[in-house]
Amino acid sequence: MALSVEAPGSRNDVSRYQSRQVLSGLMKTRLLLAILLASQLTAAGFAQQPTTTPTPKPPTQEKPQPATGDVVRITTNLVQVDAVVLDKQGKPVPDLKADELELFEDARKQKITNLSYQIIETSPGVHLQLTSLFANDPQQGSLVRSILYIDRRDLTFTEEPNDKWKCVFDLLAVTFGDNGIPIDHVDRTYTVVLANDDFKRAMREGLVYYGTVPIKKPGAYQLRMSLRDSGSERTGSASQYIDAPDIKKKRLFLSGLIIRGENAAALTQTAAAKAEGVEQGNAEASPAIRRLRPGMVASFGYFIYNARIDKVTSRPQVTTQLKLFRDGKAVFTGKEIPFDTTGQSDPQRLALGGAIQLGSAMEPGEYVLQVIVRDLLADKKQSVATQWMDFQIVN
Repeated sequence: MALSVEAPGSRNDVSRYQSRQVLSGLMKTRLLLAILLASQLTAAGFAQQPTTTPTPKPPTQEKPQPATGDVVRITTNLVQVDAVVLDKQGKPVPDLKADELELFEDARKQKITNLSYQIIETSPGVHLQLTSLFANDPQQGSLVRSILYIDRRDLTFTEEPNDKWKCVFDLLAVTFGDNGIPIDHVDRTYTVVLANDDFKRAMREGLVYYGTVPIKKPGAYQLRMSLRDSGSERTGSASQYIDAPDIKKKRLFLSGLIIRGENAAALTQTAAAKAEGVEQGNAEASPAIRRLRPGMVASFGYFIYNARIDKVTSRPQVTTQLKLFRDGKAVFTGKEIPFDTTGQSDPQRLALGGAIQLGSAMEPGEYVLQVIVRDLLADKKQSVATQWMDFQIVN
């Protein structure tokens, strides 16, 4: 049974829609179970359950049998479908209506006659926060750099010789197409060994882990990552939508935008995401959480793909611009600056990094950093690409 849900688009709750339908015959449920398996690993979240009210068949006539009490037998065809409905930012949609949902059985659209909302308490699990960024590598092709924040209280560490601490967890990453069907998955077991100082920092701030998931073809995906702590066997999951562009079209594209907070004295040259491994810096200000404090430096990085090459200079001609928003209003608009490509090894994959000094008096709140790239050699309709990432400023 293939389930496709379309909709317009805490941790301790799961909201679900249940649908009940009168269906004939046996239903093919393998695919549905595969889709819901990843969702069941969620430690907490909202879900919704579409339910239909079927017309029951007349009670089956039974021969009188001796019994101490009344026995009533009713035969009916009843199917309940659980669906997790998220918007494009990966957040639950709690107020859907029946006419805003579509349910398919074996590619045939079914009618939903009733829709109900439920909150179900779940047992504690592993709390995760996921940030995923599209990228393209000349050897690996298109991929997703995934940055996973793991709550320190949900991992089991064991003390090892030489003042070391070890944690083992299983990580399953599944990509789903826009039709809800699984496309690919990566299943690995990770062993993390931390020195005593790194262990103490992880106990204070949590653990940030970097991983890579390949993307076989362009399109819209939902990436769901599920983690199982080997010591406690607790599980958790997180998801995010990813749009993978077709790099082969030779249009101007940008990778995902990565942001981290740093002290000015420890400022690095680029905020590029690691391919694999544990974050060694401040987990709270890492690209996974992006919770920065006034006075910090917000460093950022991204890649520019498919910039046109000047036939005379053999170099691209691109400009970059920064904009900073707070609560939907622009608080900073930078100038359009020519990008110096000196030292770039691959003109089709230009690496760019920068930093913004956050003022000590900046107001706490939700911020968005936007980068705008213009290709001066491309056709006007295909000459601009933009990318953005949100972050918080806290006291």
